[in-house]
Amino acid sequence: MAKSTRKTLAQVFEDSQRTLAAHKKCISTAVKIIKSDPSSLPTSLFPLIDRVLPILKREPCVERVIKFIAGLTAALCEEESTDTCWEQILKHLLARSNARDKAVRFRATQLITEILQVLPEEIDIQDNLWDELLEAMTLRTKDKVASTRVQAVGALVRLQDPSSAEDPVTKEYLRLISSDSAKEVRRAVIQYMAVSRVTLPHLLQRTRDTSDDVRRDAFEYMGHKVDIRSLSISQRVITIMNGLQDRSEVVRKAASSMICSSWLVKNKGGDVLAFLGALDVHVSEKAAELALKEIVSYGEGVNELPEIDIHNLTCEEAIYWRVLCEHWAATKRSDLVDIALPESTVFCQIVSKVHSTIEEGNLLDDSKEAFILHQLLRLAKFLDFGDEAGRRTLLSLVQHLVATTSSLSLIVPLMTVLRAVFMSSQAPTTFEVEYTRVVLEVMSEARDQLESFELDEMKQAINNREDRLTAIKDELANLEKIQGMLKRDRRKQNTAQIETTNEQIAALVEESNKLNQEADLHDSKEEQAWGRVLRITRCFLEHTNMSITDAGVAGLREHVMIPAIQHPLPDVRVGAVTCLGLYSLLNIEAAKKHIYLFRQAILNDVPIVKASAVRCLFDIMLVYGVSFLDAAAPSDAVEGESLLELLLSLLHHEEVDLQSVTVEGFAKILMRFRSTPLDANMALHFSQGLGSLSMSTLLSELAVLFFDPSTEEATIIRQCLSVFFPTFSLSACTTSSHLLALEASFFPTLHTIMYAHHTSSVAKISITNV
Repeated sequence: MAKSTRKTLAQVFEDSQRTLAAHKKCISTAVKIIKSDPSSLPTSLFPLIDRVLPILKREPCVERVIKFIAGLTAALCEEESTDTCWEQILKHLLARSNARDKAVRFRATQLITEILQVLPEEIDIQDNLWDELLEAMTLRTKDKVASTRVQAVGALVRLQDPSSAEDPVTKEYLRLISSDSAKEVRRAVIQYMAVSRVTLPHLLQRTRDTSDDVRRDAFEYMGHKVDIRSLSISQRVITIMNGLQDRSEVVRKAASSMICSSWLVKNKGGDVLAFLGALDVHVSEKAAELALKEIVSYGEGVNELPEIDIHNLTCEEAIYWRVLCEHWAATKRSDLVDIALPESTVFCQIVSKVHSTIEEGNLLDDSKEAFILHQLLRLAKFLDFGDEAGRRTLLSLVQHLVATTSSLSLIVPLMTVLRAVFMSSQAPTTFEVEYTRVVLEVMSEARDQLESFELDEMKQAINNREDRLTAIKDELANLEKIQGMLKRDRRKQNTAQIETTNEQIAALVEESNKLNQEADLHDSKEEQAWGRVLRITRCFLEHTNMSITDAGVAGLREHVMIPAIQHPLPDVRVGAVTCLGLYSLLNIEAAKKHIYLFRQAILNDVPIVKASAVRCLFDIMLVYGVSFLDAAAPSDAVEGESLLELLLSLLHHEEVDLQSVTVEGFAKILMRFRSTPLDANMALHFSQGLGSLSMSTLLSELAVLFFDPSTEEATIIRQCLSVFFPTFSLSACTTSSHLLALEASFFPTLHTIMYAHHTSSVAKISITNV
């Protein structure tokens, strides 16, 4: 009987592997055969199942048999006479899942997964079988074959309890999603893991996975399963930033679909303002802007401005208004921009009202009113400047705000509006002259505020305050000495005298605190005054086409930059160095004059000023060539130490910010000259681009930094070099001299690592990784 049953079942198996269309009939036939003799299952069915297990290759006929076995098992559990057969099949497969052969382990795990997924939801799995399944499949999640681990992940989905933080399946999923080396396994976990308070943070982390496919799956899963209300504001912002700024197009598309199709349409009913309200836009402007740009380009249904009260704007309305106008302007729909914006005079009234609210309330730059004002100023460039009265009103308002506003963050957008007004209303040959004239007038008004700090009375007051603080310090030292003596001398201790001494000390401390507060207030006001002047200067120099021979432009160096660079406050010197660097880019002779000054700043100033000077030098090299530094080197430079060598030494500076600026600078230099074909005799040197510095030496230094464990926390360095090396290598394939330099840098890099001192972090680099 068993032989005939097995023979009949074998024919059914033969039919099932030909087409999926025959499965329904085959399952019905197999159930009838098994019902007639359930006890023969181990001798009739199991040998047929075992015939499939050793086949590792994913052949279509094998996959059809797997589907058939799963369907047959599900059908058997619905029959009363065979309701225990499915358990026997699972137990048989559990025994096979621990086989030595990797193919058997894979197929057994695959079959268990398929069976558990097609079993009816109401089926009751016995506790002992549940425990066996959990133990066996958890073991298979640690299998050395990734495809087996993927199947085990699918099997555990039926056994997980997402509501429990102690659920073993959830714990195993979290381990796999964060540490498994195979992207297929991480993708499988994303597909099967239930979303809960415990698993959601780990799912969000996969939006920064190293694999494009995993990041895409994470965003697609969140679009289908995660409601925006289940995320905190910070999580929403980080998710949007990660998705829309991803380097992979497929990931960006998945993130865009999540935002536009799910979060906006499903969760917020297509209400853009309600969606923006979920992002706290005045704190996370960049994320809101990225999301809005995707939304307005997603479809016409959401790129219409709703009715808003422009005299009482909310943050959400302001940024939506601005982004929509930018979108319309970029798509050449100026008619919609004209409809959306009021007349220039009315617009100026709105700006003036919001600014007055900020000034009267002493509101900070991160206030909602300040955010709204920034959006309005970025909208101003779309106004109709053909209206002469409106243009003059706007010009007058902008000039006034630049010279008087207490919010220095407004200087840049105000200067942008100022230049836009002149560009649109003046002839191309005259607008630069008129713009420069107005800027110098504003600068003169702003510099008047600095004069109050240069008055003899002010200087005398500062000197008197410093003298008094010195005297207080001496008096406190004497009183504390007397107090100590009185407390130690118990025989002559005078309680009244000790109390008097304490009172004197308290009075002096109070006076000292008051004087220090006055000094801090003075420094804050002076720093703000200098900050206004330097920001105006920087904005002007970044966009001007005027020559430094112009008296007004040349006067900025003598009356603004040079005095500021000698200022005792570091923040003022940083702004001055930046402005001087921009000034140097206008003329090569001006650059030569300032090389020595930048060098002295790098050698002697505080780190933030050093970083600004380094940026300036790299900008000069990008414009005039690196060999320019050697030609303009100061005569009193230390023998054997060129500016390039000084910059190269900063690659190993203890200040991470300064080190990062230097790495970025050298990467830009190498990319700038990556397509420059060099002479064959100078193949390894930068004679036509990077002076006397060896290209191979520089590449070796950057490579060591990239692998150095000490730069693991230096995100800017790692990100910069991870983009630089692949790009430079691709360009080197078309430039023989650069290819030779890459080859020449290989052995010096290995030598540096292999012979590094054992206490150095470089010694910890794995040669195999390099």
